[in-house]
Amino acid sequence: MKKSILLSLAVFLAGTALSAQNFQGAHFLDGFHYSYRLNPAVTPDADIRTGILNTLSVETRSNIGVGNFIFPVDGHLTTGLNRHVSASDFLENLPMDSEVIGTVDVGLFARGFRKGGNYHTIELNVRSNDLAVIPYDLLAFLKLGASERASTYDLSPLHISSGNYLELAYGLSRSAGNLRYGFRIKPLVGISHLDARLKRFSIDMTEPEFWRISSQAEIEIAGNQFTSRTRGEKEQEMLDPGGIGFKLFRPGFAGLGVATDLGVQWQASQYLSLGLSVLDLGMLKWFDKVYARTPEVTYQYDPSTITSMKPSADRENSGSVADIARFYVRDKKNSLSRLPMTVNATARMKMPFYDKLSVAASGTLRNGPDYTVMEGRLYTVWSPWDWFSANVSCGRDRFGWSGGMAANFTTKEFTFFIGTDSYIFRVTPQLIPAGKANLSLTFGVSHAL
Repeated sequence: MKKSILLSLAVFLAGTALSAQNFQGAHFLDGFHYSYRLNPAVTPDADIRTGILNTLSVETRSNIGVGNFIFPVDGHLTTGLNRHVSASDFLENLPMDSEVIGTVDVGLFARGFRKGGNYHTIELNVRSNDLAVIPYDLLAFLKLGASERASTYDLSPLHISSGNYLELAYGLSRSAGNLRYGFRIKPLVGISHLDARLKRFSIDMTEPEFWRISSQAEIEIAGNQFTSRTRGEKEQEMLDPGGIGFKLFRPGFAGLGVATDLGVQWQASQYLSLGLSVLDLGMLKWFDKVYARTPEVTYQYDPSTITSMKPSADRENSGSVADIARFYVRDKKNSLSRLPMTVNATARMKMPFYDKLSVAASGTLRNGPDYTVMEGRLYTVWSPWDWFSANVSCGRDRFGWSGGMAANFTTKEFTFFIGTDSYIFRVTPQLIPAGKANLSLTFGVSHAL
C-alpha cells in the first residue's frame, strides 16, 4: 500500500507539475500583444491595449511520463510495482534521476500605451516555479527491495521545491535608429516557498541480519499558505510532519523582492531582425522562513521489525524508523532565493519573394537554482492577413524533441491567441499520455480601449 502511494505521487508529478514560462512561439506571432514578456524591447502593433485576466500559461518539461509507471496487464492498467510487471520492464527505461520542471503564469491585468515614441507597459501577474527530482534508486528500492540484484540504494537526489509570488511589472521600450532597447522593473511579493530534499540517504542491505540506513534531510517553509506545527522545547523544537499543510486562499505575504528584464531588438535589414533578452534577473527575500533538518546519523534496523518501527535489538546505533523523519527546527529567519533566469536569442527572416512567410530560430537558456536547460527551436511563420498569424515549430533540449504551433486572431476590438511549444504525441486508448510529460499551453485575450 505504501509503495502504491509513493508511486502514485511520482505519476502525479510526472503528469501534472506546472511551469511559468511564456511559450517561445509567441515571439513570432504578428499581432501578438504580449511579446514584450519574452523581449522587453519588442513593441506590439496596437497603440493601447488592456486586459483583465488576460493570459494563462502552463508548461512542463520532464524526462519521464505516465507511460513510465503504468503498464497493461491482462487487459487492465496497473503500476510498475505490480508483481505481474517484471523489474526489467519497469526499471530499464527509467533515467538515473527523473525530473519534472514546471511553471505557471496567470496574467491578472495588463496595459500598454505609446507616449513620445516610447512604449510603456504595466502588468500584474501571479507566477509559480516548481521542481521535482525522483531518484532511480527510490523506484528500484520500491520494486526490488532486498533482492540479490540490488542491495544498496542512494536516495539522496530526492528533491521537491515550489516558489510562488505576485509580480507587478513596469516596462519601457525605446528606439535608436534600427535598434530598439527596453527593460522591465518588477517588484515581487512572495506568496509561499517550499524546499524539501534528502541531502544524504543511503540504504545498505548487504547484511542479512540488519539494514543500515544513513540519512540527513532538510526542509524550508515560508508563507501563510503553508501551515506547519512544531513541538518540544526551543533547543529541541521539532517540526511535526503531520502538521504540514497547504491552504490556497489564506491571506498574507511571505516575502519581498525585485527582478528585471532586459532586451534589445535590431532590424538588421528589410527582411532580417535579431533579438536578445535576459529575463527574471532578481531575488526574493522570504520572511520568517522555517528551516528544519534531521540529524546526520547512521542507524541499523532489524528488517523483520522495520515496518512496525521497532528498534533493532542489541546493536550499537540502532533506532526507530521514526528517527529518520524527526526534523529539528534550526532557524527561523529571513533569507534570499534567486529566481530562475532565462536568456533568449532570436532571429527572423522574411522571405523576399513572399513577405507573408518567414522562417525563424530561437535559442533559450533557463537556469534555476537547481537545474539548467538549453533549447534550440526552428519556426515557420505565416501571416496571410492582418487579422491572422500562425506558426509551427520544432525544438530540442535535454528532455528530447518537441513540436509546437500557435495562432493569433486580431480585430479592432480584441485579439485572441492560443499556442504551444510542446504537445503530447502519444496517448494510450484510455487517453493517458504515454510519452514524456513535455507540454506547454498558452492562451488569452486582450481588448482595445
